[in-house]
Amino acid sequence: MDTMGIFNNGAITVMEKPTTILLVRHGETDFNRDGIIQGHIDIPLNDRGRDKTVLLRGALDGRPVDALYASPLKRALETARILSDGMTHTVKELPGLMEFNFGKWEGRVFTDIIAEYPEEWRTWKERWREAEIPGGETFAAFTSRVLAALNEILEAHAGKTVLVATHGGPIRAILAHCICGDCVEGYWKFQIDNSSLTELEFHPYGAVLKKFNYRPVVT
Repeated sequence: MDTMGIFNNGAITVMEKPTTILLVRHGETDFNRDGIIQGHIDIPLNDRGRDKTVLLRGALDGRPVDALYASPLKRALETARILSDGMTHTVKELPGLMEFNFGKWEGRVFTDIIAEYPEEWRTWKERWREAEIPGGETFAAFTSRVLAALNEILEAHAGKTVLVATHGGPIRAILAHCICGDCVEGYWKFQIDNSSLTELEFHPYGAVLKKFNYRPVVT
């Protein structure tokens, strides 16, 4: 999907020159396929995930990229390395780009969590902004580290184009902050598919959403 709009939010670094961030959600894993919560569990892409990422790389051919960043989790790093094939840049790992930490819920499907931890599930569902899953993190801490990582990239590459391989959660957090004016409810409004591209262009007056959840059409 291609779209265009101007959004202002003072909490993100103000850019003197247009800076383009190409946000890519990692390719599919077996956990994605089976509906299992991954969080910080470190598993690689499956064959479908690799194939879809190769398709996305083809759609990016000829697009100048000045730097590449990735979450250090295998599925994001593998995605970045597939996308960087033919480029001269080294993929830089940035821990702030990691997925939300679901703690002891990781490795399970939501139906099992609801059955095994009904009280914890109810608390998180009602107070997800501040509730902390045992062994995990709060939404506030998650958003803070993701936006800090984004600012680090923006400050290091002003006026450039940067490819970032990350996860659905961080992409939604960035969109909610830049587009919805830091409205945390906006986090749930965005569907981010595996091997998809979301493009943001940062200007002195705010951010422009150039592409959202773009996936190449197979012909």
